[in-house]
Amino acid sequence: MTDFDLWRIALACKMHFTGNYDAFKFNFKAKNLNPNAYRKCMHKQFYTTHARKLDNERDAKRFVFSNMFLDEKTFIRDMTMCPYETYNKRLQSLSYLFKKDLKRYDCKFDDILTARGDYPLILVDYMAGNVLPETVIVLHLLTNFLNRIQINDTLLWPELKVKLNKAAPFIKADIGNTKKFREIILGIYS
Repeated sequence: MTDFDLWRIALACKMHFTGNYDAFKFNFKAKNLNPNAYRKCMHKQFYTTHARKLDNERDAKRFVFSNMFLDEKTFIRDMTMCPYETYNKRLQSLSYLFKKDLKRYDCKFDDILTARGDYPLILVDYMAGNVLPETVIVLHLLTNFLNRIQINDTLLWPELKVKLNKAAPFIKADIGNTKKFREIILGIYS
């Protein structure tokens, strides 16, 4: 992994989360993300330091994603290995954690994703920190519930919906096939 590649991935992720740019559609590349622009970068030492710790492009994407999404750090100088390590641990045991998150509910599966008052139960628990964001995103990948529910809140919901929708391709790329998660849901709720 080169420092230029990490810089390119970091800026592509930043554009992905803050604008209309789709990092996956454009393969983390853009016209303005070129070596000439990198030479003008003031924070090269941070990219060089972190690039040495990462083996490949997949690790770089996970590193930047985990810092931006889980820790909400958008500047390379603020990024650390801690969110990356936490995210990797979660991915390794995601099936178990997903099952654990869903087993906390003593209701029908549809009731978890249906709005109660303003927010569905799964989102209430996510915002309270009781459910992992990966669980919410996997459920969204399976059911598309984030795009189907109607929530009246105009303060938190629009921003939360965009954040979770923009994170979905990263989680999908990391988990691959969602078949095992469907089987977990069927095992719990059938």
